[in-house]
Amino acid sequence: MIAGLYKNGLLLGIGLLVLAGCGGAPYVYIEGEFNRQSDYYLNGAENEDAVTVCYSKRRTTPTEVSRLAVAQCKRFGKRAVFSKTSYSQCPLTTPAAAIYDCRAGS
Repeated sequence: MIAGLYKNGLLLGIGLLVLAGCGGAPYVYIEGEFNRQSDYYLNGAENEDAVTVCYSKRRTTPTEVSRLAVAQCKRFGKRAVFSKTSYSQCPLTTPAAAIYDCRAGS
């Protein structure tokens, strides 16, 4: 009984490590994107002050992350300036978040 639980726990742990190691493609994280009650869902993006790009360090280059942020800020006539990195906003498959400020000017 205990050996079976240990085996299942070990397999689960290995599976989570593999999942975290693989990572997905980088993407722009938008809070409330799928929440039908959020302003973003109802009205779309009208202005951006900051952009969060979720990515996996193992499968993504800094250039790819930067391109996504620049393109998102550019939609509103702004330029992207790197602010900080966070590990508390994105899911396990893309655990790192690069946060950029969108500032006026080109």
